[in-house]
Amino acid sequence: MKISERTIKRLGEIITGDKALSPYRSGPKLVSFFNDFGTNHTYGDGFPSRWKFAEDCLRQFNATPGLKKIILSALDPRDFMGATVYDKESQQNKPANVQDALTYLNEVLAYDGYEVVPHGKDPQFAASMLHVDDGRGQHENAEIGCSREGRRYLSSGTDRCGVRIRGCLFEDLSVGFVCFSFARDIVNFRTV
Repeated sequence: MKISERTIKRLGEIITGDKALSPYRSGPKLVSFFNDFGTNHTYGDGFPSRWKFAEDCLRQFNATPGLKKIILSALDPRDFMGATVYDKESQQNKPANVQDALTYLNEVLAYDGYEVVPHGKDPQFAASMLHVDDGRGQHENAEIGCSREGRRYLSSGTDRCGVRIRGCLFEDLSVGFVCFSFARDIVNFRTV
């Protein structure tokens, strides 16, 4: 999973809590957050600003499988329970709301071809990205989802994947041979 620099900045604001949409994480809490994903950082003298540390860590994880886990962990509803954020408009603390953070992040994630949606008690990605072979040895990432006109699938032969169709999530769905038609940046296809 790879996201743009703009998305890195916005995700950094969610992770640090600097946008007052998510719980505030101090420097030591940020170190702990990223160390849970395999980094070996320590907090002490010379520690950079919180936002810079978070963005640098996100760049380190960009285009790796760990990034998806980081995003989902940043939006873990359990971290929002009992947490407050400062509302500048009312000049008072208010309960942190995971939906506000989710909406803020999804606004830019959509430009990268992703969306995080509530699924039960935990957020999940609604669109999965696959490696698609176009038959000429070139590969593209493609979205799995559905359109207003009907179902929209993506596959590279017999890959197993998660597919969201009409609001239902089907994981490990085996998708067979497909007919591709390219429209804009999304590959539309139907089973044959």
